[in-house]
Amino acid sequence: MKISENELEIMRLLWEKSPQTATELQDSIREKVRWETTTIRTMLQRLVEKGAVRQAGRKRSYTYTPLVSADEYRSISLRRLIENVFNSNPMEMFCFFARQEKLSDAEIAELENILKKGGNK
Repeated sequence: MKISENELEIMRLLWEKSPQTATELQDSIREKVRWETTTIRTMLQRLVEKGAVRQAGRKRSYTYTPLVSADEYRSISLRRLIENVFNSNPMEMFCFFARQEKLSDAEIAELENILKKGGNK
């Protein structure tokens, strides 16, 4: 499932609160970006077609609920990143980020704790 950056803005709003009507989403998203009503409704329809969002109710009063959680989407996106950028090697990705970012002592301790537990928090 590929969700565009613009569609992701809508998903974030739905992850924060759902269900929401198209009007509620329009009001919320306009605080961030200036999209026309038709643009927002088109993106909602695309998300429905992709299976990311469920549309319920009657026309003009549809409500929208995410079918994919934020964590599920992160997992899908991360797998795609690992496959496409890091040759399907998660260790390569982890090492890259560990070298690129200055990790605090607390972050290093948290990572060590996760590794000791076998990746389960």
